[in-house]
This record gives sequence, structure tokens and C-alpha cells, in this order.
Amino acid sequence: MTDESAQSALPISPRTLAALRAALEQSPVIVELRLGEHAEPERLFFYRYELLLDYLRRVARPGDSLTAWRFDMTCTVDNAVVRASPLNERVDLQEDEPA
Repeated sequence: MTDESAQSALPISPRTLAALRAALEQSPVIVELRLGEHAEPERLFFYRYELLLDYLRRVARPGDSLTAWRFDMTCTVDNAVVRASPLNERVDLQEDEPA
């Protein structure tokens, strides 16, 4: 499906769809869709453009807001909340420094 045909069924600009497609060619993406002005956001992980389009067709409506991040640029070992090693059962927790 082209970005133009996807646009006909979505309240999302062709430029946004193209940016999502380009990001997914490099890495999985984390998508935050805020359904309406005051709703709690939904956050999902996508690795295929077609799956993202299917989700957006089912859920997105005019007035919603969308934010996306590339997984490889956002989720790194350096900013992990937990790193667990099942081989030695060690868990390293990242805790906030005391003020």
C-alpha cells in the first residue's frame, strides 16, 4: 500500500506516514497515540509498517495526537531501568540518586 492510499483512510498527513515508514526501515518504533485531548496515551511497539497502519486505521481519529520514537535511538543499555542476567540471577536496578 502506498502512503497516498493509506492517507485516504487515516487522519494523518502523508508527510507523517512517510516519516514513520522511513523510521521503520531503520528500527522498530515506539508509538504514543493520545486518543482525544484529555485521554491517557496508548503506547505500542511496532516493527512493521503494515501493522502500524492497521492499528492506526482501527484506532486513530481526527483530533488525536501521535508521537513516535525509534527504538534503537531511545532504548539503550545506558538508560535501561532494569538489566537482568538469568545466567547468574543478578539484577541491576537503576535508581534515582538521593536529592
